[in-house]
Amino acid sequence: YWLLKSLIDNFGVGDKLLQTQCTAPSVPAPGFITDKGKKLLLINKWDKEIKLQLPKDIRSAEMFRVDLSTDEGPAFHEHISHPDILLPPYSVTVLDI
Repeated sequence: YWLLKSLIDNFGVGDKLLQTQCTAPSVPAPGFITDKGKKLLLINKWDKEIKLQLPKDIRSAEMFRVDLSTDEGPAFHEHISHPDILLPPYSVTVLDI
């Protein structure tokens, strides 16, 4: 439920898909321009933690993440102001840039 809610809350019909490059080739990271701003979707489909580094032009973002630690609760929310992000195993993360 919470994963689907996070996707519905952040993405919608008419959003523009952007081509992006990720520092971890095993992590899909499509970018979007939405009516609410720029968003980045990060998907860790592996059973290990993955460390990513955001581009230098991204100074801060709101992060919403659903993973095994959130269990059946709402998405983990954090304001980030540093370039390094850790993606837990099997996580789906939305960055609101």
